[in-house]
Amino acid sequence: MPLHDCPPESGPLQILEGSHRFGLTDADPATGCISMATALGGEWFGGPINAGDVLIFNSLTVHAASPNFSSQLRISLDCRFQDYERALDPATLVFPGKSGGKSWEKTYANWRSDDLKYFWKRIPLQFKPSKSELEQLAQTADSPLMRSRFARILSQLESQL
Repeated sequence: MPLHDCPPESGPLQILEGSHRFGLTDADPATGCISMATALGGEWFGGPINAGDVLIFNSLTVHAASPNFSSQLRISLDCRFQDYERALDPATLVFPGKSGGKSWEKTYANWRSDDLKYFWKRIPLQFKPSKSELEQLAQTADSPLMRSRFARILSQLESQL
Protein backbone atom coordinates (compact mmCIF):
# COMPACT_ATOMS: atom_id res chain seq x y z
CA MET A 1 0.00 0.00 0.00
CA PRO A 2 1.69 3.24 -1.11
CA LEU A 3 1.77 6.04 1.44
CA HIS A 4 1.99 8.63 -1.36
CA ASP A 5 1.05 8.78 -5.02
CA CYS A 6 3.46 6.72 -7.11
CA PRO A 7 3.35 7.67 -10.81
CA PRO A 8 5.25 5.54 -13.34
CA GLU A 9 8.46 7.59 -13.04
CA SER A 10 8.58 6.80 -9.29
CA GLY A 11 8.76 3.06 -9.96
CA PRO A 12 5.47 1.55 -8.78
CA LEU A 13 5.05 -2.15 -8.11
CA GLN A 14 4.57 -4.52 -11.02
CA ILE A 15 3.43 -8.14 -10.98
CA LEU A 16 4.06 -11.06 -13.32
CA GLU A 17 0.70 -12.24 -14.65
CA GLY A 18 -0.15 -15.82 -13.64
CA SER A 19 3.19 -16.44 -11.90
CA HIS A 20 1.44 -17.81 -8.81
CA ARG A 21 0.31 -20.81 -10.87
CA PHE A 22 3.92 -22.05 -11.21
CA GLY A 23 4.43 -22.57 -7.48
CA LEU A 24 7.39 -21.41 -5.44
CA THR A 25 10.00 -19.75 -7.65
CA ASP A 26 13.67 -20.20 -6.83
CA ALA A 27 15.61 -17.04 -6.05
CA ASP A 28 19.13 -16.31 -7.23
CA PRO A 29 21.30 -17.48 -4.32
CA ALA A 30 23.70 -14.57 -4.74
CA THR A 31 21.04 -11.86 -4.48
CA GLY A 32 18.05 -13.56 -2.84
CA CYS A 33 15.93 -12.12 -5.68
CA ILE A 34 13.94 -13.78 -8.43
CA SER A 35 15.24 -12.88 -11.87
CA MET A 36 12.69 -10.98 -13.95
CA ALA A 37 14.22 -12.57 -17.05
CA THR A 38 13.68 -16.18 -15.96
CA ALA A 39 10.52 -16.00 -13.81
CA LEU A 40 7.61 -17.99 -15.22
CA GLY A 41 4.34 -16.25 -16.04
CA GLY A 42 2.68 -14.03 -18.57
CA GLU A 43 3.37 -10.35 -19.06
CA TRP A 44 4.59 -7.87 -16.44
CA PHE A 45 1.81 -5.46 -15.42
CA GLY A 46 2.12 -2.25 -13.49
CA GLY A 47 1.12 1.35 -13.55
CA PRO A 48 0.47 4.32 -11.34
CA ILE A 49 -0.74 3.58 -7.84
CA ASN A 50 -2.01 6.22 -5.44
CA ALA A 51 -1.77 6.85 -1.71
CA GLY A 52 -4.13 4.48 0.08
CA ASP A 53 -4.59 2.10 -2.87
CA VAL A 54 -4.30 -1.53 -1.86
CA LEU A 55 -2.91 -4.30 -4.04
CA ILE A 56 -3.57 -7.81 -2.74
CA PHE A 57 -1.97 -10.85 -4.31
CA ASN A 58 -0.99 -14.43 -3.54
CA SER A 59 2.38 -14.92 -1.82
CA LEU A 60 3.54 -16.95 -4.82
CA THR A 61 3.02 -14.00 -7.21
CA VAL A 62 6.34 -12.79 -8.60
CA HIS A 63 6.52 -9.01 -8.19
CA ALA A 64 9.07 -6.22 -8.38
CA ALA A 65 9.36 -2.47 -8.25
CA SER A 66 9.73 -0.65 -11.54
CA PRO A 67 12.86 1.49 -11.85
CA ASN A 68 12.54 4.76 -9.91
CA PHE A 69 13.62 7.58 -12.26
CA SER A 70 12.34 10.33 -9.97
CA SER A 71 14.02 12.07 -7.05
CA GLN A 72 11.19 10.88 -4.77
CA LEU A 73 11.72 8.00 -2.34
CA ARG A 74 9.00 5.33 -2.56
CA ILE A 75 7.35 4.72 0.79
CA SER A 76 4.86 1.91 1.20
CA LEU A 77 3.39 -0.49 3.74
CA ASP A 78 3.76 -4.24 3.20
CA CYS A 79 1.56 -6.57 5.25
CA ARG A 80 1.83 -10.35 5.19
CA PHE A 81 -0.34 -12.88 6.93
CA GLN A 82 0.30 -16.54 7.64
CA ASP A 83 -1.20 -19.07 10.03
CA TYR A 84 1.52 -19.69 12.62
CA GLU A 85 0.63 -23.40 12.63
CA ARG A 86 1.89 -23.71 9.03
CA ALA A 87 5.57 -24.22 8.34
CA LEU A 88 7.52 -20.98 7.87
CA ASP A 89 10.61 -20.47 5.74
CA PRO A 90 13.20 -19.24 8.28
CA ALA A 91 14.67 -16.94 5.62
CA THR A 92 11.67 -14.64 6.17
CA LEU A 93 12.88 -13.83 9.70
CA VAL A 94 16.46 -12.93 8.82
CA PHE A 95 17.91 -10.04 6.86
CA PRO A 96 18.71 -10.75 3.17
CA GLY A 97 22.13 -10.79 1.56
CA LYS A 98 25.12 -9.93 3.68
CA SER A 99 22.70 -7.73 5.68
CA GLY A 100 25.18 -4.84 6.05
CA GLY A 101 25.10 -4.97 9.83
CA LYS A 102 21.31 -5.03 10.02
CA SER A 103 19.83 -6.86 12.96
CA TRP A 104 16.64 -7.06 14.97
CA GLU A 105 18.51 -5.41 17.86
CA LYS A 106 19.23 -2.37 15.66
CA THR A 107 15.70 -2.39 14.26
CA TYR A 108 14.21 -2.32 17.76
CA ALA A 109 16.83 -0.02 19.35
CA ASN A 110 14.56 3.04 19.69
CA TRP A 111 11.19 1.39 20.21
CA ARG A 112 9.41 2.82 23.23
CA SER A 113 7.78 -0.45 24.23
CA ASP A 114 9.06 -4.01 24.40
CA ASP A 115 5.57 -5.53 24.02
CA LEU A 116 5.80 -6.47 20.34
CA LYS A 117 9.55 -6.88 19.99
CA TYR A 118 10.47 -10.39 18.85
CA PHE A 119 6.79 -11.40 18.92
CA TRP A 120 7.58 -14.57 16.96
CA LYS A 121 9.73 -15.92 19.80
CA ARG A 122 6.53 -16.45 21.81
CA ILE A 123 4.89 -18.49 19.04
CA PRO A 124 5.69 -22.20 18.52
CA LEU A 125 6.91 -21.81 14.93
CA GLN A 126 7.72 -24.73 12.67
CA PHE A 127 10.52 -24.00 10.21
CA LYS A 128 10.82 -25.56 6.76
CA PRO A 129 13.64 -26.17 6.17
CA SER A 130 14.22 -26.99 9.84
CA LYS A 131 17.40 -25.94 11.64
CA SER A 132 18.85 -29.44 11.22
CA GLU A 133 17.98 -29.36 7.50
CA LEU A 134 19.65 -25.94 7.20
CA GLU A 135 22.79 -27.37 8.83
CA GLN A 136 22.84 -30.17 6.28
CA LEU A 137 22.11 -27.82 3.35
CA ALA A 138 24.93 -25.51 4.47
CA GLN A 139 27.26 -28.49 3.98
CA THR A 140 25.75 -30.26 0.98
CA ALA A 141 23.90 -27.77 -1.28
CA ASP A 142 24.93 -27.98 -4.94
CA SER A 143 26.65 -24.61 -5.22
CA PRO A 144 28.98 -22.69 -2.91
CA LEU A 145 26.56 -19.74 -3.13
CA MET A 146 23.67 -21.85 -1.84
CA ARG A 147 25.82 -23.38 0.90
CA SER A 148 26.80 -19.86 1.95
CA ARG A 149 23.18 -18.67 1.88
CA PHE A 150 21.97 -21.56 4.07
CA ALA A 151 24.87 -21.04 6.49
CA ARG A 152 24.05 -17.31 6.76
CA ILE A 153 20.36 -18.02 7.42
CA LEU A 154 21.28 -20.58 10.07
CA SER A 155 23.78 -18.21 11.71
CA GLN A 156 21.24 -15.36 11.87
CA LEU A 157 18.56 -17.69 13.22
CA GLU A 158 20.82 -18.88 15.99
CA SER A 159 21.93 -15.37 16.96
CA GLN A 160 18.57 -13.62 16.66
CA LEU A 161 15.99 -16.20 17.62
